[in-house]
Amino acid sequence: VVHLYESYIPASRTISQYLEHLAQQQQPSSASYNQQRRPIQFISLQASLAMPHLDPIALPSLLIYDRTQLCANLTPVTQHLPAEFTPKQVNELILSHTVATSE
Repeated sequence: VVHLYESYIPASRTISQYLEHLAQQQQPSSASYNQQRRPIQFISLQASLAMPHLDPIALPSLLIYDRTQLCANLTPVTQHLPAEFTPKQVNELILSHTVATSE
């Protein structure tokens, strides 16, 4: 999962916090770790550094990949979530676009 963000955008900061929490749950030592699912890897990129011409109206964005194939382009991700979204809703959105079983 690639998170494109700008720190001056409140929703970007919120998504960053939620993704950090979700990444911690991916650790085998976590009580919520799921061995039936390939671990999800997260990377956050400041959009202005990675893509200088990207219009900030598209942020925050989540690009969900399965290996090298783009599975979902959630740009901006806030259009795919309720106005007052929760960590659980972000997790469910990501999981709805990922491969369900390990290989």
